[in-house]
Amino acid sequence: MWQILFYLSPPVFLAAITVAALVAFGGVLLKKKAPRLMEKGGFLVLAIAVFACMAVLVEPVGGWASVGQGGMSLSLTPFGFVFGDHVTDNSLHWEEWMLNILLFVPLGIVAALTIANRWGLWLFGPVLSLAIEVGQAVLATGRQSALDDLLANSAGYFIGVAFVLLAQRILTRQHQPERATT
Repeated sequence: MWQILFYLSPPVFLAAITVAALVAFGGVLLKKKAPRLMEKGGFLVLAIAVFACMAVLVEPVGGWASVGQGGMSLSLTPFGFVFGDHVTDNSLHWEEWMLNILLFVPLGIVAALTIANRWGLWLFGPVLSLAIEVGQAVLATGRQSALDDLLANSAGYFIGVAFVLLAQRILTRQHQPERATT
């Protein structure tokens, strides 16, 4: 799966973010037309997404049979992908950061369309990301559990939530009658 990093560039990242914004607008429109469907369907999609994130992002490098054999790797240095000694011109750290953001944007969109509780909405993505990073470390998956991943995942989630909130604000403003000015 890591080979996708070779194809992730800033223009591809911006195109994916643009598509996500359009999806958020479509989701808000669909929620206005079929709120019950979005409520029930949204929770189902959210549950499937959480399961998929946990299964794919926590899975040990050698598969589930190798739990505990990969060793624990923990990085608590924020933005180490920019300033670390290991960064070279051939590093894929920026691409990995962009991919982590993109992975969580759809989750933020679905959560914002589904979760009504504001605290729950804002905490859901970062808590899920923290659970993934802790799972990688505790299960000794051979993956690096990193603060950078937590930050990038949370940023992607917040971007998805922000797209929905922006779409709701714009679409609500369009449907309000104009006020008479005197």
